[in-house]
Amino acid sequence: TSTSHDACTSLLYKHKLPDLVKSVSGGVSRCTACQRIYPTRARDTLVCANAPASLSFHGDVVARHVPVDRFDAQKFVQNLAEAHDPRHVFWYVWGATHTLPGCSRCRARGVLASELEGCRYHPRGVVLASRGATRVTPDA
Repeated sequence: TSTSHDACTSLLYKHKLPDLVKSVSGGVSRCTACQRIYPTRARDTLVCANAPASLSFHGDVVARHVPVDRFDAQKFVQNLAEAHDPRHVFWYVWGATHTLPGCSRCRARGVLASELEGCRYHPRGVVLASRGATRVTPDA
C-alpha cells in the first residue's frame, strides 16, 4: 500500500541523512547571519545575503557566511528529520551542501544548488558560467 511505501521511503531517507552529512568534504557549517547551512570548504566562494556586503577591487560582491561556533551538523539534521519529512530534509541538505559555478550576474564565485532558481542578491534566475559556456536558469 501507499502508506507502507511512504513509511519505508521515509526510513530510507532518515537512514541516509547521516551519511550525506559525513560525505561533505570539509564538513558543514551554519551561518550566524542567515542561519543557513553550507559546505565549510566553500565559505570563501559563497555570498551571504544577510552579511555586511562590500565590493572587492575587481567588483565582486564580498559578503561571507560567518560560521556558528560549535555547530553540530549531525544533531541539526537529526532534529530536522524528527520535525519534518526526512525526504524533504535530505534534499534540503543535499542542495545546501552542493555548490555550482558562480553567478555571472552578481559575480558570486559559487552558488548553492538550493539557490539555483534565484540568486539571493537579485530576484531573477542565476546565470551560471562553466567552462566558457554560459547557462541561464529559468527566469533569467
